[in-house]
Amino acid sequence: IYLEDKRLDSAYKYGKKAFYAKPRNFYYYRMASYLARVHEDIPEIKKLFNNYNKYRDDQQSWSYYSLSMFFSKADRKEVKNVVDLGLKKFPTDTVMLSYKPYLPK
Repeated sequence: IYLEDKRLDSAYKYGKKAFYAKPRNFYYYRMASYLARVHEDIPEIKKLFNNYNKYRDDQQSWSYYSLSMFFSKADRKEVKNVVDLGLKKFPTDTVMLSYKPYLPK
């Protein structure tokens, strides 16, 4: 509701609450990570991923983590590390592969 009303601070606050209450839920992870990216909260993006990844080390979580980092203001070398780690686990992921040309060699 807060997101639809463009009240991003409240959406972020309650998005994180929902995620930390149910850290295995991909929808909650994705929403909280998106709002962390909007708020340029890179440490929170990492924290959300690490919490979710404890329960589900899957391709969609790595793919969304790399997306969140890629479109954030994170250091490009750090983004490259995330993408490289994700591609080691899931070498055919098209999302992560699409970021490779835009990252440092």
